[in-house]
Amino acid sequence: MVGSGTRHGRFVALAGLGLAVVLSGSACNKEEPVQMGQNRPAGPTPVSTAAPVDLYSNGNTLGIQPGATAPSTFTVEAGSVRLVTLTTYHYVAPKGVQTTGKVGLKGSDGKVYGPWDTTGSDGQGGIKNAFWVATIDLVLTAGTYTVTDTDPATWSSNARTGGAGMFWASGYKLG
Repeated sequence: MVGSGTRHGRFVALAGLGLAVVLSGSACNKEEPVQMGQNRPAGPTPVSTAAPVDLYSNGNTLGIQPGATAPSTFTVEAGSVRLVTLTTYHYVAPKGVQTTGKVGLKGSDGKVYGPWDTTGSDGQGGIKNAFWVATIDLVLTAGTYTVTDTDPATWSSNARTGGAGMFWASGYKLG
């Protein structure tokens, strides 16, 4: 069951799913205020000061089983989106998954994005490496995309996902 796992450092409720996760890591640190005349650290200009949102997901709170048997897809209907994280769920009781793998995307046009290395976060009940989180920076245009995962045998699914592995694609709508 998905529900109280750790994904990244701050608490986030996933709208419409009845699901909440605790987010942790450097991406969630509070920004220090900068007074006029101070220099900001060098780095890319953020696209938005708003926190990223889950744009596409098939996660839910029903009981799960390891093993994805159907494709995990989402469709960018129009315009484009900027993905900043791609997360898959691998809840394997009682010991979890010892190491994380890679996740990626494949467009309906055949173009492959990634795969990207992931970091693990514990899931409900302390299950080791239940969440596999890839930090990415990818702009996608309208189309259908399939999430790929290097360990479909441990990728969690259930009846509500139709056997598709659970995932969350977070970022920003661009237009």
